Amino acid sequence: MSQPWQPASQPQPPQPDSGNPYAQPSGPGAPPPMPPQPPVGPPPGGPAGPPPGPPQGVPQQGFPGQPPVPPQFAGQPGPMQGGMPQHYPPQRGGGSPVGAFFLGLLVSIVVSLIYVGIIFASYENLTDEATGRALYFGHAVLNGAAVGAVAGLVGRRSSGAHISAGIIAMLGAFFAQTNAIVFVQLDVSNGDFLYILKEAPFFPAEAWWGPDAGSGMLSLLGLVLAAAAGWGIARLAGSRR
Repeated sequence: MSQPWQPASQPQPPQPDSGNPYAQPSGPGAPPPMPPQPPVGPPPGGPAGPPPGPPQGVPQQGFPGQPPVPPQFAGQPGPMQGGMPQHYPPQRGGGSPVGAFFLGLLVSIVVSLIYVGIIFASYENLTDEATGRALYFGHAVLNGAAVGAVAGLVGRRSSGAHISAGIIAMLGAFFAQTNAIVFVQLDVSNGDFLYILKEAPFFPAEAWWGPDAGSGMLSLLGLVLAAAAGWGIARLAGSRR
């Protein structure tokens, strides 16, 4: 029997080149060749460093969607640490020495006028010198305490406010006594006060001092009590502010 006719050779599909990993099969129906991919890993010559940062002097921006962080200046408190705000102790102000002086002066004038009114209303019954001295010392201490309390509350820890309180209290004690003498003399002189004032212009201060050195020392003691009370109360009240 005769064999059927066969072609001498059949075409073979192309084989990929085993030596080239990027070789792709070619021919009808084969996909297009893929471009070569860059190698993954550090470039030749050593490991790659970190990406370059922004130039010096340019503030860094935050992540996308976050506002930029403002630069910090000297003397500006830093951000919160550990998620908790930093608390600083409150600073106490030094007070107002000028305000303490004027308010203390106003209080001293008011207290002195009250004392003058008491003396003028009761001088006919003050026949005892010891009672008059007791009223004088009491007014000196009260004037100093009132002035010192106001000066301490307004001036706080200011040394100038404390010193001014002592000076104002001392002047208040002196002028209150001399003004009381003037008002009493106006009432008893029956219109001759101007003549008395012309003959002895300093008679209120002379009456405050007294006829001898002993009474004068007691008058000075009243000024010392007023100054000590004004300064001490002002310092005590100011230290608590």
